[in-house]
Amino acid sequence: MKTTTNPPACRVMFSPEDFDLTLLTWSRTRGGYFKHAKHKGKKYTDLFAHRVVASRATGRELGRWDFVDHINHDLTDCRRENLRVVDPSQSRQNTKRHLNPYVGTSKCSDSDKWAAQVKHRGKTYYLGRFSDRAEAAKAARLKREELGFLTNRPSALNALVALGKGTK
Repeated sequence: MKTTTNPPACRVMFSPEDFDLTLLTWSRTRGGYFKHAKHKGKKYTDLFAHRVVASRATGRELGRWDFVDHINHDLTDCRRENLRVVDPSQSRQNTKRHLNPYVGTSKCSDSDKWAAQVKHRGKTYYLGRFSDRAEAAKAARLKREELGFLTNRPSALNALVALGKGTK
């Protein structure tokens, strides 16, 4: 006789306002997101935990181009304070690659200077050349803040402070 074991329960963190979601059964997708299969007649509709919470928090249905971003990159953390509704361009700004404190800088091939630039919604903002890489990174960070990019990246900010370069 063959026996099967149930997979361990999927634990998703929700805010107190979304306590009722903890009563549902959540399964993890291959991409790491959590979904609940809702039965509608003869069809099933997948509800994704982060999108349900974001929809409740904003008070509106999310559209196709509304992306929900996990600020701390933890897909099990679906608390309201960890989610934000963004467009695709803003979502790309919170990738782990962007935790590097020197994002937006590159070494100039014709000199010993560092160039700073920021890309946003198909437009490239050239910010100039700097003698110090940290200065170029600061210029890029300030431009990203001006454009409304995610600015609470503690690891990147702490890295600059640790280098003695400071921040704004």
